[in-house]
Amino acid sequence: MTKLTFSKARKIFISIFAFAMTGGSGAGFFTLLFKDADSLITWAAIFPLFIALTAISFLGIRQTFFAYCSFDDEAGMEFYYGIGKPLKIPLSALSDFYPLPDGISISCTVNKNGKKHKKMLRVPADFQQIQLLYEWLNEHAANTFMEEVKVSAQEFSEEHSVLSDEEKNQLLKKNWAVAKLFDWTGIAIAIFFFVSIFLGGQIKKIAFCICASYPLLLLMAARFSNGNIRFISRRSDVCPGLFWSFFYCSIALSASAFLYLDSVYSIQKMMAVSAVSVIFAASLYVALAADAEKRNLKSLAGILILTAFMYGGGTALTANVIFDSSEPALYEATVLGKRISGGRHKRKYLDISPWIDGKTEHKEVAAAGILYAESEAGDKVSVKLYGGKLGIPYFRVSKKIQDKE
Repeated sequence: MTKLTFSKARKIFISIFAFAMTGGSGAGFFTLLFKDADSLITWAAIFPLFIALTAISFLGIRQTFFAYCSFDDEAGMEFYYGIGKPLKIPLSALSDFYPLPDGISISCTVNKNGKKHKKMLRVPADFQQIQLLYEWLNEHAANTFMEEVKVSAQEFSEEHSVLSDEEKNQLLKKNWAVAKLFDWTGIAIAIFFFVSIFLGGQIKKIAFCICASYPLLLLMAARFSNGNIRFISRRSDVCPGLFWSFFYCSIALSASAFLYLDSVYSIQKMMAVSAVSVIFAASLYVALAADAEKRNLKSLAGILILTAFMYGGGTALTANVIFDSSEPALYEATVLGKRISGGRHKRKYLDISPWIDGKTEHKEVAAAGILYAESEAGDKVSVKLYGGKLGIPYFRVSKKIQDKE
């Protein structure tokens, strides 16, 4: 019987990492405990974190040292994940398998309470000599991945039946080269726009136009490529996809919009304008996804909606601010207090009094480092309210000059 386990190098690494993680959190907890035994943070946050990391470390070490997968032509498979009981799978219960970047997904049928249930298990790619399991499964189960590749190759061949085999291979190579170029260009554009956020000025406007337009170019490329390049592509498709290029730009656009969220005055108008962009982007996504991946659209719905929201909302909110040329309305407000939000990434806020005709409720506003440091309760601040290029009002707060003198 062939038995696969984790390597010694992985066992040593996981052990060191687990002890370091547990030891670090434990040292932090006991240090705070002896300094201030009544601290709410020590018992409400640090102690639960210490317990959680200890449990994760224990389970990680147990899995690394005890998990295994054994198999032979008589007994079938036995899989143990390091927790619970080993799962024994006779040859007759094996259904199919699918190789993944992080291991091999295996489908089988197990008996539970007298009834047969389909079960999926994943053998980690970190097991030593996992290629032996792949070869054994090829003899005893259906290779779903290869079957999907064959179907995709057959569809491509039928769509280009007028071409010779050599011409089909050349076309495939060309398609993948073009898709790779789109991918790297998308990464470069996303990085360029993200950097321009901190540079500002005309560079940011130019970078934004490129970043917002590039995804539309990708949609057009997928739409008019006659199926040679798809928008959504599975790993088993012989035709490349362009989704990740769109995703990179959407991430950059949403990161830019996030910087303006705290300064939006009318959330209702922001949602209304953003919704138009989101619906537009989602419609294009669904149309292209349905054309490229009719069988798997439901499984893609979540990522499609998320990316459409990031692209549509990010584009609308960023364009509303960086292209706005409206004259601001000036208001005066009094600082009532200030605070720093908790969490890993701390943010600073000022609590200010009503500032539109004295009727609006006071609200917290995000404050830059200098503004936060120089402001104290009772100080006056200047509030500028802008109309926004797309009609989404936003404001900026600064310390009044006379208060500095």
